[in-house]
Amino acid sequence: MPENIQPFANLDAATEAALRASIERFGVILPIVKDQHGRILDGNQRARIAAELGVFPDEITVSVKDEDEAREYARTLNADRRHLTPDQRREVVSTLREQGHSLRAIAGAVGVSKSQVADDVAGLSTTGQSPQPERVIRQGGGTYPASRPKAEPIAIMEPTKADAEPTAVPLWDALVDIAERIEALGKTETAAIAAAVPAPRQGSTAKRLRRVGGKLGSIAWALEEMNQPTPEEERAKRDAEAAAAPEKARHELDLARLNLPLVAAAPVRDLARHRDAMEKAQTRVNDAEDAVLKFARRAEDHERWEARRARPADA
Repeated sequence: MPENIQPFANLDAATEAALRASIERFGVILPIVKDQHGRILDGNQRARIAAELGVFPDEITVSVKDEDEAREYARTLNADRRHLTPDQRREVVSTLREQGHSLRAIAGAVGVSKSQVADDVAGLSTTGQSPQPERVIRQGGGTYPASRPKAEPIAIMEPTKADAEPTAVPLWDALVDIAERIEALGKTETAAIAAAVPAPRQGSTAKRLRRVGGKLGSIAWALEEMNQPTPEEERAKRDAEAAAAPEKARHELDLARLNLPLVAAAPVRDLARHRDAMEKAQTRVNDAEDAVLKFARRAEDHERWEARRARPADA
């Protein structure tokens, strides 16, 4: 049997458990991609788990010229895992989250970023479609609470003489402590916090908070200024981005062309949504082709300009 091409490391235990749960519930949503020799280019882990579960996934066969193209095809497909429609992805994310899988494990199983999974979970939770699990499966085994215990109420006190005296606490530790306390307050309604301040101290507390807020704003502004790149760094970054833009456009075109047959071969659960996904995939191809042509014309114009400039003055 030909050896499959697997450009990335094996899944960790938590991600494999999430992927197994997904295949048990939904089957293999994305087809397994093989070359003309029968080697798996995309879907090694899905194919292995499906075989263990007795599930028969759909397959797509593509032709590759040589070993280098096969490996590039495998790297491209594994790096660009955006063929799930948003509805398919949210359905899988919702089910796996309800079963207690972590956001990172779900991201690895679905093939998207952890932030994308977090956005999906947040969107589903607000509509009541995906309740938060009580406990989450830990990568090394066992579980942990899905949410942190609520922070204890923080009393807002009047300044004292001791507050004005310098302490031995390093500035960084003090700043972190302030930020954590403010974040804890952020989980409580503003009206509830204001109502907790005794009536005789409301005016002075308001003034103190404004002073503290102004100081924190000044610190934030100073940090942002310190983190700003120099004009030379910004210019170098723009030059690097401009130099990489043509290659980036060609890479995007390759991804778009690879993605089109995968979308076409995906199981059709809703004809209208499938047609919409196909239209978006084709639009992605068209936009990428336009970008590549634009950079090609720009390069030709530059070559003609260089040729005219190199011509002798008396020619």
